[in-house]
Amino acid sequence: MSGSTFASLSLHLGDGTHIDCHTYPDKPGHQPILCIDSADIFLRLCVRGDKWATQRDVDNARALVKAAGVYLAEVERLHAEAPTEITPDNPDIEASADASATASPKPGSTEAA
Repeated sequence: MSGSTFASLSLHLGDGTHIDCHTYPDKPGHQPILCIDSADIFLRLCVRGDKWATQRDVDNARALVKAAGVYLAEVERLHAEAPTEITPDNPDIEASADASATASPKPGSTEAA
């Protein structure tokens, strides 16, 4: 594909993550820049082109907002279902959840204790 770009990036949004959008309404021709900084990764999203946003840029921005809304809803659901508050002092609740699951069978379970 001529003129296309491909990259893959996985980014954990943990402590120290900073997300911001820089806009330049008083500077004609300056495009907005969506910034996600985490650890040593600095991700910048902007429209392609010199001056004006295209309809495709608008469509992409709307798709980004829609996907972010789905991501937010899923993260909120997972947070609400977490058995313990995850903190820097307690980063891994899986170990405690696994331990409690093996300590006694669930009610109605046919597993032996």
